[in-house]
Amino acid sequence: MATKENTNKAASAAKDALLSVQDMLAKARAEVIRLEAVKFDAVIVYLKTGARDEHTKYNDAFAELSRSYDALCGIANALVATGHADMMTTGLPIPITAPGFNVSTGPAPGPSEFVTMTHNVTETRIARSKFWMQGASGRSGIPMPISTT
Repeated sequence: MATKENTNKAASAAKDALLSVQDMLAKARAEVIRLEAVKFDAVIVYLKTGARDEHTKYNDAFAELSRSYDALCGIANALVATGHADMMTTGLPIPITAPGFNVSTGPAPGPSEFVTMTHNVTETRIARSKFWMQGASGRSGIPMPISTT
């Protein structure tokens, strides 16, 4: 009888321990899922933070390209004004477009062809290159060749 009593006590203790272990296992699984999400978020923040330097260089390069394009359009206009052959390969200056990037650490809206950087050449921007026109007209002090025709 003592053996049966001891067996029942041991079985009851084992059931109680099993419930406790199952509860601990469920909590541990939930913690693993939570930590995986935290790790994923940290990786995203790390990657996007690291992308900021490259993004700055990319934006700076686009700005420099835009300034050079404006200057070349001004030079092309000056050449046309002198009667020299057209330098532009298109009839009018065309916009420069490059893909944009979302480097914020927040959620991204997803791919979109509308997230772009665009630079449009305007008369105002070309006018900033008016010294090319002054050069073309001989007002810059740069000697201009004398036409013999």
